[in-house]
Amino acid sequence: MLGQALPHGLTQIAEASDTEATLKVALERGGSRLRIPQKAEGSILAQIVGIDAARKIVKDLADERIEIPLAKKIVAAWLHDQG
Repeated sequence: MLGQALPHGLTQIAEASDTEATLKVALERGGSRLRIPQKAEGSILAQIVGIDAARKIVKDLADERIEIPLAKKIVAAWLHDQG
């Protein structure tokens, strides 16, 4: 799907979940630090990526603080692909 490698913070999320969830996080929280909650239910993360993806991310990364890069070119390409 992506022609470019993901930056480190996004790679962590992609390995826990999937590329689409990762790009949603980049779109919503790019340029900031994201704290992964201990529970997916009712979290901001679940609002951004959906409960299933949030559960996967929480399972692998609970309580981590991850720097989310802007990744403008990657997000722009993804949005273009989405129409």
